[in-house]
Amino acid sequence: MKRVITYLILFTLLLYGIRAFHYNNLLSVNEGYYDKYKTAFLKSNKYDLLILGSSRAQMHYNTATIDSLWNCNSFNLSYNGANIQQAFILLKCYLAKSIPPKVLFYEMDYHVFKTHEEGWMDFQNLFPFLEDDCTFDFLRSSDKRFIYARYFPFYSLPYTGIKNFSTGINYFLGKNLYNDHLYYKGYFKNSVQPSLNYKPTKRMYQWINKTDRDYLDSLIFICKDNDIQLNLISSPIFGGGKLDVINHTQLMKQINNVTSLNGLKFINYSSLSFCNQRNLFIDHHHLNARGSDLFTQYLCKTIQVSEFYY
Repeated sequence: MKRVITYLILFTLLLYGIRAFHYNNLLSVNEGYYDKYKTAFLKSNKYDLLILGSSRAQMHYNTATIDSLWNCNSFNLSYNGANIQQAFILLKCYLAKSIPPKVLFYEMDYHVFKTHEEGWMDFQNLFPFLEDDCTFDFLRSSDKRFIYARYFPFYSLPYTGIKNFSTGINYFLGKNLYNDHLYYKGYFKNSVQPSLNYKPTKRMYQWINKTDRDYLDSLIFICKDNDIQLNLISSPIFGGGKLDVINHTQLMKQINNVTSLNGLKFINYSSLSFCNQRNLFIDHHHLNARGSDLFTQYLCKTIQVSEFYY
């Protein structure tokens, strides 16, 4: 029995070692996905402008174009599938170590208002950052699975998956992934997926429920408390969102009521003139690289930089 316990302890220590080795490999690169969140969670930054939101924010707001046309220093603080609660957590993680930005653009994904009961999408990708106490505290407040992931390798390693381990081995061997170079200051240039096909989408009713509203209010409060100019934006959706949202008109009124009550701007770019061009989208909700370039240039031309505090 004593020998069994000894072997079990040694095996557990080995798992901790393998996990630490893997996480160190993932955080060793200076470009790509993991460098993005290493910058957001672990570094001290001073950006003028933050773009906050889900994968739509990540793929629609070209930080290189914004920096060039507005002569500013921007960063795309986005995460795949992030809802309002998770966007609020992302901002808190960022502000824990970094100077507040002067301006924040929050991408309002009005076509999918919801709070995910299942927690963060692809949460295993955030495991390497759980050793940072501040990041861990914020993440676990919204998803209790992060508690088990930090302390128990028997839990975290199976979730990590072969693809994630393969990424770590490539970095250990000095080989970057094929798409690492497509990241720039948090923005992902999606030039790897084909254009939108003709597959129909399912139309649904959408609304801002109490949980969403509470976290939106929290986001508004934290921006006011840190003297951040908050702007709520909806970027292009194929068909202007009307192909996805049944109660589109009523939802727009609800969003405008919330923003006007708080003295904010809601800038709706979801139905621009090019939103019916399939060659600019990879699906109904995401622009490709060509579409994001077109949208970002339009954004920079229609919003006066003098409105900000640069």
